[in-house]
Amino acid sequence: MYLSILKGTFKYSSFMFKNNYYSTNNYFMLILNILFFLFASVLIIFLAYLTTKYISTRFGTGYNAKNIKLIEKLNIGADKSLVLIKLDNNYYLLFVSKNSVEVIDKLESLNISEISLDNNKFNDILSRFVKKK
Repeated sequence: MYLSILKGTFKYSSFMFKNNYYSTNNYFMLILNILFFLFASVLIIFLAYLTTKYISTRFGTGYNAKNIKLIEKLNIGADKSLVLIKLDNNYYLLFVSKNSVEVIDKLESLNISEISLDNNKFNDILSRFVKKK
């Protein structure tokens, strides 16, 4: 059966060469098919991009918590970060790693009037409130 498929292929290819199958009209159709599949591929990639962009803006922010608010997050390493959250009118400074979450400090209040958010970085703000040992 495999040999008959090969014979059929050879017959088909010899038919294409003998009967001038590759004429200018067929080249035009070939180029049109290539352009169509190229356009379809680009369209599929663009639609996938738009879909992921929509999903990330719609669902990427997480759920809206009523009692916990994320104030600031600072990535220290690949899987380590400092997080400042507000919970029941108290501020907590957390160290978050891949395997654990540790409370570094609990702050009763955070004076926003002392902090100008435009000029200061999180490290500067953090150094004001962390007690030196």
